[in-house]
Amino acid sequence: MPVPTMVKSSNLANYRGREVMAFGKVLSNEGKVMSIELCDGGRVTVRFPDVTEASPESKVEIQGRVEGDGISIAGMQLIHLSDDTDMKITSKTIDVLENWMADCFDFEK
Repeated sequence: MPVPTMVKSSNLANYRGREVMAFGKVLSNEGKVMSIELCDGGRVTVRFPDVTEASPESKVEIQGRVEGDGISIAGMQLIHLSDDTDMKITSKTIDVLENWMADCFDFEK
């Protein structure tokens, strides 16, 4: 099974229909629907098939498929991260990895 691509809100629309991994902070949770502030500060709506536990302000990793609108994710899995997770560093890491992939494998961003 391939590893999902790490994304930020700034490049989410480029991955419509594909499985992705996103990191952020929970803004609100209504059971099956969450509002998440991704690591680069953009907001995304994540819809899960079942009620998913995560309190506001908690930091999470979301795995799911980008929906056709390019601004929401159909959630498949949620992983709770440490409160110490630095979202700015996470965002920069995604930038570095994306640029490295483009340089090493002639991969288009």
